[in-house]
Amino acid sequence: MLSTTKVYVDSRYAVSKSDSTVEYQIPGGLNLKPSTRVWLSEFTCVAAWDTIDDSNNRLYVKEGTVDRELHILKGVYDLETLRIALENALNSSSKSAGMGTYTVDLRASGSAGGTFRVFEVYCGSGTFGIPRETGTSSTNSIVSFPTGDVQRSSHTRGSST
Repeated sequence: MLSTTKVYVDSRYAVSKSDSTVEYQIPGGLNLKPSTRVWLSEFTCVAAWDTIDDSNNRLYVKEGTVDRELHILKGVYDLETLRIALENALNSSSKSAGMGTYTVDLRASGSAGGTFRVFEVYCGSGTFGIPRETGTSSTNSIVSFPTGDVQRSSHTRGSST
């Protein structure tokens, strides 16, 4: 015989006026017969895959006439850790002389329920472009800058201004 230690009760059938589902812990569990049927109403799990992989691990930057190909480490990123990875790559030792320190900020726009986040990349001195490279392994599949083909002191992902 199978046993269980948790039973979830749909709040629509609860005796109390609670709007949420009620969870009861049953000491010792319940014995379930082989003919017992279960209805699964909800399932929660973590879905994770590499944000950066072989298909998108390169960011192309043009500092004046100098082209740089930056490699972003492969892995799973959220917005903040991707921001840090981009900033670290931009400030790596391959940065052209005369370029200031790159900063990557996470900007929010909109209101609750409609908020979206964008990256703003700017440099303390000098101008740069982040071309819309569609070549092999470009990060443009996840982060592209509409103004990237123009030499500027800053670029915002998702904005044409």
